[in-house]
Amino acid sequence: MNNSVIIKGSKDGLTILVNEDMRYDELIGVLKEKFAESRSFFKKASMALAIKGIELTECQEREIIDVIETYSEMKIICLVDDSEVNNARFYRAMKEKEYLERTRTGQFVRGTLHKGQIFESPVSVIVLGDVNPGAKVISGGNIIVMGELGGYAFAGADNDNKCFIAALNMNSCQIKINNVSARCTEKFRFLRRKGPKIAYLCNDGMCIDTLDRTELNTIL
Repeated sequence: MNNSVIIKGSKDGLTILVNEDMRYDELIGVLKEKFAESRSFFKKASMALAIKGIELTECQEREIIDVIETYSEMKIICLVDDSEVNNARFYRAMKEKEYLERTRTGQFVRGTLHKGQIFESPVSVIVLGDVNPGAKVISGGNIIVMGELGGYAFAGADNDNKCFIAALNMNSCQIKINNVSARCTEKFRFLRRKGPKIAYLCNDGMCIDTLDRTELNTIL
């Protein structure tokens, strides 16, 4: 049995653990074999994926996803960082990706945006990391931050007042939706101590609430 590649599955996610000495071409061969053998086990599951132990380019990540989907009947809907591998993070990543697929829009940013960096997109954005103070995310759609939002976030930049901004830790100096802004004054500072938050427009103003499944369904 080849233990140079270990595949661990949970309800919503899949983690591939790779021996650090393994070459990429060897990895591809092993993955083809393992997923072909386990084709009936995974069936037509939709999974988030994390890969640990090897540095990969975007092209290599895409090839691995193609191999998995070709040699099994699985669908990989999201690639997440190893630091985010637990059931809760997988669940959130899957639901967010599913929403973007339904609307046929969306763009991922893998990693943290640092001071001075600006990421701008005409479609919804998911940041798989933090948005540090001094960094900016500007989106024509929604903004979802799978970490701390400490910088500037502007959703609904194309005059869309139905968009939202969500973060696991909302500690932003300024957020904006369409033409309504809110600064991180004392009025909003307490929010960062109470878990995930979602900001949206209501009654011509900015509302910031605890992010749970009921609230998200209401906004969507």
